[in-house]
Amino acid sequence: MERRQLLACVGAGGIGLGTAGCLGLGGGGDGAESIEAPEFDVNEDAPGRVLFLAASTPDDVTYEDEFSITALVGNAGGEPVDAEADVRMFHPSSDVPEQTSTVVVEELGSGDVTELTVGPFDATYSGTWEFDGADGFDRSHPDLEALVTVGSRQQAVGDSFDHPSGVRFTVDGVSYERAVHYDTAESPTIFGSNEVVAVRTPASGQVITHLKLTAENRTSETVVFGDGGALYDGASISNTRFDLTPSDRYERFTNARVDGDDLSTLELEAGDSGSYYLLAVTDVEDLPELGLDVGFTDDESDPEIRFDLGGEPDLPEFELVELDIPSERTEGDQEFGVVVENVGDAAGTFRGAIQWRYDGDWYHLSPPLEADLEPGEDARTFATSDASPGEVYDYRVVPFGEEFSL
Repeated sequence: MERRQLLACVGAGGIGLGTAGCLGLGGGGDGAESIEAPEFDVNEDAPGRVLFLAASTPDDVTYEDEFSITALVGNAGGEPVDAEADVRMFHPSSDVPEQTSTVVVEELGSGDVTELTVGPFDATYSGTWEFDGADGFDRSHPDLEALVTVGSRQQAVGDSFDHPSGVRFTVDGVSYERAVHYDTAESPTIFGSNEVVAVRTPASGQVITHLKLTAENRTSETVVFGDGGALYDGASISNTRFDLTPSDRYERFTNARVDGDDLSTLELEAGDSGSYYLLAVTDVEDLPELGLDVGFTDDESDPEIRFDLGGEPDLPEFELVELDIPSERTEGDQEFGVVVENVGDAAGTFRGAIQWRYDGDWYHLSPPLEADLEPGEDARTFATSDASPGEVYDYRVVPFGEEFSL
């Protein structure tokens, strides 16, 4: 064991003091570089005092890694010391529990320095963790700067991860839609509302990214994705960030007509599992860099997990071929036909709507427009109107913006 010997002197008031100088000591934990012991004052008339002087921490630590650090511990008292002391590791987020590791100091002479391996510690959250001396240490050196940065773990579609709450998430797949239908209610008159299916479409040059997940509650308690639920060491699952980047996520899009439920509505009894979705608008030019960032805290740390979703997928693209509209009004329901063609490079589902205008606002006809199309294939889809003869209304076809009157 290497030790730094005391440089003796006498201080003011006749108290025996010394100053231990700098000394380079060997390699740090997990392959980190060597470190130097800083100077510190020694009180020869005091009992042994354990100081946390400096530390060497590893690079390239990622979420859920296990690692150790190398600590330099000195005796600032005048007598040899035997002690147990805790090295504390703490996170910038107050929700994250601390970790400690106990070191054993044996017969450390006055003014001496020893090098100790401390750990293992668990990288339970990403971000920059800090180390200091806790129970058993007299104090930490004022120049102590002991940090380790935990980076994101990289995963891929099909992989699973365990959330601190005990829920296991699996990213099942990702697809790209030109539009999404959703349920809503509209009130064109004061006589109640109509339940209709509307359509949400992104701007030109964008797609709707549809991420599919499975969640499994592996605990004995109900888990709720929301305030006051799923407490884990004081942190709620509602702090968890699921961000499709670079994208603009649709928050709480709970009424979309896609398989599963919006992730923000997650509520699982013990042992249950469910299918969920995230929807976001993504620029087509950003698809090669697309990823899912999953963060377990509400601070500015890197996400614990990053799923690489990037690529240059073939995409469907739809064009309006023609309208198939009656030449005049008749009694009862009338079909308003729309012929669309998939001019893209991949199979896809066309989703649209025909809207009618009343008192300056647009409302949806039923049923919604929908057709599954292979590349180069066209199909007719339709909505119906029951306006009476003699009434004339304006209509438009979404997403094409084509308007007509009848």
